[in-house]
Amino acid sequence: MRRTGILLYLLILPAALCFPQRRGDKALASDEEIQAQSLEQYVHFLSGSRLLDSATNKDAEMVHKVAEKVFNAVRTYYGRKKQSIVLRNLSWDIDLINKKDVNAFCLPGVRIVVGTGMLDWAQNEGSLAVVLAHEIAHTLLGHGEQRLRTALQEQLGGKRMSELLQTRPADIRDVFMASFGAGNIVGLLPPYSPEDEKEADRLGMIFTGLAGYNPRESIVFWERMDRLSRGPRQPVLMSAHPYADERNSAMQEAVDEIVKTWYKQPGKS
Repeated sequence: MRRTGILLYLLILPAALCFPQRRGDKALASDEEIQAQSLEQYVHFLSGSRLLDSATNKDAEMVHKVAEKVFNAVRTYYGRKKQSIVLRNLSWDIDLINKKDVNAFCLPGVRIVVGTGMLDWAQNEGSLAVVLAHEIAHTLLGHGEQRLRTALQEQLGGKRMSELLQTRPADIRDVFMASFGAGNIVGLLPPYSPEDEKEADRLGMIFTGLAGYNPRESIVFWERMDRLSRGPRQPVLMSAHPYADERNSAMQEAVDEIVKTWYKQPGKS
């Protein structure tokens, strides 16, 4: 199906219009509470993990290099849209941990953790950029925050997060981390919705292109992950990010215009 000029125009509208943020009921958890909990859970998670140092580990060095390119791409995108305020007070953290799980996640404040198992399936810098850009897109679009607040309402009795931190700290930790795709969420929370995934795919492809990686790698990567998920052991990443034909179709439809508009090819101005 040929896209109309209207659809092409919508593709490059400012982020606030093209990518609406849905963050849920803030009465259950304020933005400030979520940011504080993000830092606490990030530190707690890393304290029980083996971190790989980018100064001594080549994989960690590569992860940090790609992350910096994606971080700069995000800054460039919101700068062009004159919406840099969206990025205020972000941490821009990236860590590679020695864990065989095929997963990566991004907590509020852009605190990203990648497991070494993810690198076996990312296979190259372009695919890793796809993963990082996709996770950042979910976070900046408020998808994880909405999932957290929905879980507070529907699964934890509509109680405020601050109250549950006092009465059910282990439960709220599990739900908080699952809301942002940290770990296998099967049986704990539903996955991201198809609409959330399509939004994160599209914005992630834009970030990927601005970082100097071909946005078409997004299609290649998610098709590869889909094949892996059909095997005997589902990647942890896919428990939160289910793949479907409609995601593939949406990316196929959007990718040519994204490449034309946003792909900053290496060596070209």
